Amino acid sequence: MAGLSKRKYDIQFYVKVVEKFVQTGECAKTLYGETEDPLLLYLLAIMNDPSIRVLVLGDEVRARIFYDITTQFVWQFLEQEKFQMQRAQSELGEMESALNWIKEKRDGWQALLRKIKDDYKENAFDEPFYEHMFGDKDKQHDSTVWEKMLKDWEDSFQQKQQEQKEKNLDAKKDFLGKETENQPEQDTGIPGRNTKWIRRNSIRHGT
Repeated sequence: MAGLSKRKYDIQFYVKVVEKFVQTGECAKTLYGETEDPLLLYLLAIMNDPSIRVLVLGDEVRARIFYDITTQFVWQFLEQEKFQMQRAQSELGEMESALNWIKEKRDGWQALLRKIKDDYKENAFDEPFYEHMFGDKDKQHDSTVWEKMLKDWEDSFQQKQQEQKEKNLDAKKDFLGKETENQPEQDTGIPGRNTKWIRRNSIRHGT
């Protein structure tokens, strides 16, 4: 979306956001309208949830476990995103290659246009427009039209990637909230109550 930050963040960035929240309770209220990073927006929504804040910030054990399960969640999400991006590299290569197609090869525009249409029919790719333009022999070798089609292809690709990220998060949108609410209360003097939960969930409970 125009005007939104598309900056890519590494895992250390997200870890610092979670760490600051656990230690101080501080986090941005929202960054909607400023970034389109769905993971960051999701984390901020969780950390600004009043029920989560009460549970995490009022209990040292819950705070430590929240930190561990949240950073693990971030790592898993970024690994999944990395895998999806690796699978998409071949398509990015096709875009770059098509930019340098000679005029004779561009005569096969129907097959390329059909491929883009099939892959991005739900991403607002204007296939009828390009079919009309390339159907005009005077426009078939117009580099401006060709480059515009490739740019629209790339935009549709990026949109689909963004939607996939949001879909992945949506499938797990209740995960952190439920995990936090199911965490044990502060040690009540019952030996092993909290450490048993931590061991069961493979949480690193360092000091």
